[in-house]
Amino acid sequence: MKVAIIGNCQSAALQKIFRAASGNINVAPIKPVHMLSTTEIPSLYEEVSGSDLILCQPISPTYRGLGIGTESLKSIKKTNANFITIPNIHFDGFFPFLMYAKNKLGDHVTPKTPGYAVLPGDYHDSAVMAAAAIGRPQNEISDLMRSAELLRNSVSENWNKSLAAINEREAICDLKISPIIEKHGYEHQLFWTFNHPTNKMLDFVLAELFRLSGLDPISIKHHPEYLGEIKWSVAEGVKEVLGLQFHTNDYKYGKYSDYDLYMSELLSIYAERGADLIESNRNEYKFKLAYDLMAIK
Repeated sequence: MKVAIIGNCQSAALQKIFRAASGNINVAPIKPVHMLSTTEIPSLYEEVSGSDLILCQPISPTYRGLGIGTESLKSIKKTNANFITIPNIHFDGFFPFLMYAKNKLGDHVTPKTPGYAVLPGDYHDSAVMAAAAIGRPQNEISDLMRSAELLRNSVSENWNKSLAAINEREAICDLKISPIIEKHGYEHQLFWTFNHPTNKMLDFVLAELFRLSGLDPISIKHHPEYLGEIKWSVAEGVKEVLGLQFHTNDYKYGKYSDYDLYMSELLSIYAERGADLIESNRNEYKFKLAYDLMAIK
């Protein structure tokens, strides 16, 4: 059976996990869509038209002018091929303060952004940013992360908002991931960051994909974490509010393996050179969530 998987960076992880599955499965070597060049589109068309199972995240018909919209790809499949649309596997519920930050032009601020090479990576922490904005010390951020009492309303609100966002995204898809999260998200860590699912989550997704495609269940060989280059620990207060039952102390982000050290250095960065960054993100949901909590303390 030949399988084509088209989507964002998660498609690369799904390709790897399909290759690790038992059975006679030939996975097409397709790059994530944001890495495709115009010269690679004919090859993509060939892979899709020759596949027996196509898994595709929603892609706009105008995406990068490449002509690879979901409906366009669906139109070139073999008559008997199974075409399954899958949502972006993205869930903020475990990480109420992990975010992308933007500058005043609306561009993401990363270490590649002029003037921000000192940042540890592409992700930002709205609790640390809010503390810098108000002038709170590091120990108050730590206290907040441990306090289920202070976090309860905000964490619950963020969880419900995140589930609502998934329900909206997956409404046009064949695969639904919200039932997986609601069934397994309390016992298993399903995400390392809001857009990096763990292998456990990918295993659940794979099982559901095989069910949808009418294929027999398969076993997965042991494998490393495909998207585990960043591991964001779930705060103790968040864990208590949500009633999570899994171990949450893993932490890995760039050079950091300790959240307190990361928090200390990021607080200094935001305090010293983050005024414009703070101002540009004041209206972001996660910043306002953190700011209101830090202002209470």
